Amino acid sequence: MVAITFDAIVNEDHSLTIHLPPDMPTGRVEIIVRSLDIPMVQPLLTRETARLRLLAAGSLSTFWSAPEGFVSLTDAELWELGQHLPLARPAEELIDEDRGTY
Repeated sequence: MVAITFDAIVNEDHSLTIHLPPDMPTGRVEIIVRSLDIPMVQPLLTRETARLRLLAAGSLSTFWSAPEGFVSLTDAELWELGQHLPLARPAEELIDEDRGTY
């Protein structure tokens, strides 16, 4: 696909003439005209909109299954897991070690 973007002026009679470069392939094309005087506002892509688009494209996994007997951690247990141990190595060292760049 060859894409060319033009800035053009629509005449008073609402006509528009486009001259294409000689290397433009012949055949069917798509022409989109939008006014540059009116700013285009992109709608906010919400999490739900993104989820629906991914689902429609077949790119969203909806399979999730917890093991039988699964019990969620309490807030206190999650907080405790997030704390650094007093003699623990810094995360940067662990990452470098995993990457083999230490």
